[in-house]
Order: sequence, then structure tokens, then C-alpha cells
Amino acid sequence: MASDGDRLESSRASLRTCQRCDSSNYADHFDTLRVPCTHCTHTLELDLPTAVESRHREGALDLGFSALSTWIRGITAVAASPDTLLLEECPKCSNLVTVSDTTPLQLTCQSCGAVATVPIGDHVIDLIPEGRFSLQMRMGPGRYLDIRTETEHRILGLDDDAVCPACEAPLPVFEGEHRCGSCGSTIVAWSRCGRRFFPGMVIKGHINRQPLDGWYALSEVHRLLEEPLRGMEPLMDFFSQIPKIIAGMFLLVFGAVAGLFWAVLGAGAADGVNPPLRA
Repeated sequence: MASDGDRLESSRASLRTCQRCDSSNYADHFDTLRVPCTHCTHTLELDLPTAVESRHREGALDLGFSALSTWIRGITAVAASPDTLLLEECPKCSNLVTVSDTTPLQLTCQSCGAVATVPIGDHVIDLIPEGRFSLQMRMGPGRYLDIRTETEHRILGLDDDAVCPACEAPLPVFEGEHRCGSCGSTIVAWSRCGRRFFPGMVIKGHINRQPLDGWYALSEVHRLLEEPLRGMEPLMDFFSQIPKIIAGMFLLVFGAVAGLFWAVLGAGAADGVNPPLRA
């Protein structure tokens, strides 16, 4: 029986040389993959790279707890089901789209047009979030926090010795959720395309006067914030939209002022009156 390593090598070798014409004339990305979002009616169109490389969504967690909750659901699904791949963030509804790791990818030979088909899980790495956010809240017992966070994911080769990101103690090989035997930290891990992932954040500050200073798995960050922020999601979603609202209002006012200026200028030109010039 072939090992996973043999299967991966065979799958990747099929993209090096066309089986019909022996050419290696391929694009640097797969043919466009179209996947419907399971949360809305939008269809994602992705040109995924043929090179196996880490994929990061910059700024994904900048909106704080609401965004963190969304990403944790996707990461938890991947860690709990190794046959699931976290594909992309839907640009329409901001939910995460996951697919089976056997989802077919196609690559067309540029020389003869032959199409090679391979499973996505052998060639594409899960999307992981990047970002930072700060939270300050003083609303009585149980809702007193002041924290600053920044993502710090650990990504290793499968053959590399893994250590706990929180205390640097050696870790056994595991998939899913694991508790460090040295410091008790919760760690979430999964493997893909020859690499291991430990998604996490560095937190500094305190929650209800309990000091926090170190690395925490994303799932643990979520658990730490879930109780003090319970019921606050709608308000936090509103605050996260304020920059967009301000930008929209600025454009609206700017457009109205510009329109008025050109209307006055046009009226002056129609009357044959030139606007005064500055000396």
C-alpha cells in the first residue's frame, strides 16, 4: 500500500510533465476554480497557485472578536476533520468557505490542451488569518478587560521537532486540539502538504484583572473573550463598521460639494461671467 508521502509525490509529479505530450508548459496557477459559498448565493472564482505555499489573509482579525469567531469556526472544522480544507473568505458575506480535500483541481497544458486533474488537498494549503486588535471595556463585574493582540502562527515541516508555542516544551505529534503537558496550554494543530500549523496570537493585558502575557491558540483566545463579550457582538459589529460609515459619509459630502462647485461654475460660464482670479 502506498504511503501518504508516495501519494503526494505521485500527484505532484503529474503536474511536472504533461502525460500526453511530455511538455512542462504549464501556467503558475491552476485553472479557475469555481466554488459556491454555502452561506450565501455568491460563487467564488479562485486562481490557486501550483506552487505549494502558505496562504494568509492579511488584516482578517483586525475587526476583533466578531471576525475571530468566524475564523475559529473554520479553523475548528479543519482541525477536527483532516479531510476538510479552509479555502477562502467569501467577499460577499465574510463567512469562510471550506471544501473537501478531494475537490478536483484542473491544470491545462499550454502546449497540447490536455487537462490534468488532482485533489486540492495535495496542492493547496489552508487559508489562515493575520491581524491584530485591541479591546478596552469597563462595564462592571465580569466585563473588565484591556488587551492587545497580534497573530503569531507557528508553521513547521512535518519532520521538524515541534515545541509548545507558549512554553517551548517538546510536543508529541497530534492533530486537532491538544493540552501541553508542561504548561497546560491548549494548542490546535493540523497538517497539510508536508507542513504543520499551530494558529495562535500573542496577548498582552488583562481580563477581569487576570494578567495575560504570552502565546495562546486562536481557540483559547476565543474562549477567554467569549464570556466577557457575550451579547456584545451586535454592538461590536456596529463599531467595526464605523470606519466604513465615515468613509461613505466623506465621499457623499465631497461629492455634493464638488457637484455644487461645478454647478456654480457652469452657471457662471452660461451667464458669460468668469469667476474672479486671485492676484
